[in-house]
Amino acid sequence: MAVLLTGSYFAGTTMDNPLPAYAAGATLTLSLFLWNMSRYAKKTAQRKYRERMFQQHMRMTLRNQWH
Repeated sequence: MAVLLTGSYFAGTTMDNPLPAYAAGATLTLSLFLWNMSRYAKKTAQRKYRERMFQQHMRMTLRNQWH
């Protein structure tokens, strides 16, 4: 993917009107950034869910241990 980004910027330097190449590079950069952030958010949500489930499990285990 980095090859596409670099290629679009280098193509823009050699074109008479570099705006389409720069726009394509900026669009790819933005889409990669947003995709990476969505993956990170999903992983964070899953990690929080697992932590909550573990805490609930430990509360129930300790509560039932004394009865």
